[in-house]
Amino acid sequence: MTRRADVTDALRGHLAWLLSDEVQATFIPRHAGQPAMRAAWESDTVNAPVGDFYRRTRSTIEAAWTRPRFAGFTSAQSAMSRVIRDGLREHRAAADVIATLTRLQNAAADAAAREEIPS
Repeated sequence: MTRRADVTDALRGHLAWLLSDEVQATFIPRHAGQPAMRAAWESDTVNAPVGDFYRRTRSTIEAAWTRPRFAGFTSAQSAMSRVIRDGLREHRAAADVIATLTRLQNAAADAAAREEIPS
């Protein structure tokens, strides 16, 4: 939900429904969604059709970094993906690829920091 959202009772009710234990363990995975609730990731019902995928990957997800959320990161991520693909295809030195990735992310973060985010 963004700051610009019109937060109505209907929206609150829908979000509460989406985050309920039952919906997280049934509706969301049944419709190819990824449950947000830890209990769903541990649920036998959720894990059965996917060979324990959620249960076996939860520790990795919990230890992972969250991707940046600044304005412009999606474009930077696309550019960085190209750098990785090209680096692998062209057998570039890892240090060079990482330096380019760092430069691209820093440039995107700096550009986002200069922008004024509307409230």
